[in-house]
Amino acid sequence: EAKLDANTTVYDFGAVGDGLGTDDAPAFQAAIDALYLRSLVSKEKVTLKVPAGEYILRSTIYIPPLLNIVGDGIGKTILYTEDDSSANAYLKPMFEFANGNAQPGVYTGLTQTVPVTSSDTTQVRNNNISGMTLRNNRFSAVFKMREVARSNFSDLKIEGLWTFGADFGDADESFHNVFEMIGTGNAQCIENTFENIDCDNFYNIVKADHDANKNKWSRINISICWQAFVMGVGSLNSAN
Repeated sequence: EAKLDANTTVYDFGAVGDGLGTDDAPAFQAAIDALYLRSLVSKEKVTLKVPAGEYILRSTIYIPPLLNIVGDGIGKTILYTEDDSSANAYLKPMFEFANGNAQPGVYTGLTQTVPVTSSDTTQVRNNNISGMTLRNNRFSAVFKMREVARSNFSDLKIEGLWTFGADFGDADESFHNVFEMIGTGNAQCIENTFENIDCDNFYNIVKADHDANKNKWSRINISICWQAFVMGVGSLNSAN
């Protein structure tokens, strides 16, 4: 039985991190699901540690509320995806957030979110992702942030594939974004912080198609992108 304590790592759930092609996505998801189950009981944040190594993720990792994912540092903990420039690559973001209506392991078909301003909120909230390098070799978003609130992204190096005028096969380059923020009139992407992040080779760094508000950005270093911040496209309320 995998341990669940303050020192829980992806190794406890079978991750390899050898950089030789072993798919570590199932181990990551199993660890997240187990920690999420514990958080539902304790109502407290839980932490998954990702030791130094190179981990390939061949499927989307779903992130529920109240979860920290912490690596050993940029250039030490490296997560990457397989190459995918197919027409359907955009359907597989590297990470996707799911609200508190999710059952562990079931992150689709969720009922309407109760916003973070309510005491019985089910909104994705209070997550922390830090201390790692992320290489997205798929033409998809790195973080699909659906109704995410009060979360922190810090000390990250995020690398993509996009360069001006290159041939991307059947892929739609406009989906190759770092942070794809999706809110609704009911629950916005709100009060998130982003700091000390290097972003290289993406079509957009931040794309907010819907409602995003009161998010803070500091020390964001960008190298090669088509557009850095695309905010408020299709907004129901406001975006900033």
